[in-house]
Amino acid sequence: MMIKSGPAKFMKLAMRLIGRFQDQTRLPNLQGKSTQRQQPGLKLTGPRPCGKKSRDMRPIWKGSISFGLVYIPVAVYPATREEKVSFRQLRSIDLSPIRYKKVAEADSKEVPAEQIVKGFEYERGRYVVMKEEDFEKVHIESTHSIDITDFVELEQVDPKFFYKPYFLEPQKGGEKAYAVLHKALSGTGKIGIAKVVISNREHLAAVKPDGLFLILELMHFASEILSAEILKNGSATAVTDKELKMAQALIDSMSVSWEIGTNIGRH
Repeated sequence: MMIKSGPAKFMKLAMRLIGRFQDQTRLPNLQGKSTQRQQPGLKLTGPRPCGKKSRDMRPIWKGSISFGLVYIPVAVYPATREEKVSFRQLRSIDLSPIRYKKVAEADSKEVPAEQIVKGFEYERGRYVVMKEEDFEKVHIESTHSIDITDFVELEQVDPKFFYKPYFLEPQKGGEKAYAVLHKALSGTGKIGIAKVVISNREHLAAVKPDGLFLILELMHFASEILSAEILKNGSATAVTDKELKMAQALIDSMSVSWEIGTNIGRH
């Protein structure tokens, strides 16, 4: 069974509507050739949503994995991409895009860019204005280094901590050390806990084996993980053996092999 994603369905529908519109506006002329009839007040805007060639994978940066005296040159590539459809708001009579103006709440007047500052609201309606030099003081320069500080058992880490993976590709001169680290982590069931700066922000991350590659997976900090203690989990509800066997039978009847591209792993 294949389950298509919402974006995939929207793309297909959009292309169908575009094709239907083009067919309706194409009329035969006296020479038997088709000619395009323009309908006033109606136009297709923006690029075609489908049919583009996929871009080659490109590294977001090149740097190194480091721990102790070990230095492994690597390139970091995105391992996932988000597929979504974005919509523009348009004026219905001529499909002119809608844009927004920045106005002040006090008098609803438009504010030019040079008069806009950033502020932190520490109490309702009271702000501390932040200047550019304030942001420069906390600006974190990227060292292009994945600094492993500890190695821990993968099973000890709550899966909720992980949220965004990147491929790590060994660079010239680092293939041997890369292979050794990959095999060592695979054999011990451990992962490296590291700090890395991406887009001028410091992240907690894990270096772990994934198939033939090492991956860098960004992690939430402990303060970002919410507790579910106040939620009801149903553990106090009594379950009979008959109900449990029925549920297990239903699960067994719907069980399939996980195959990327042929079942729910594909959009």
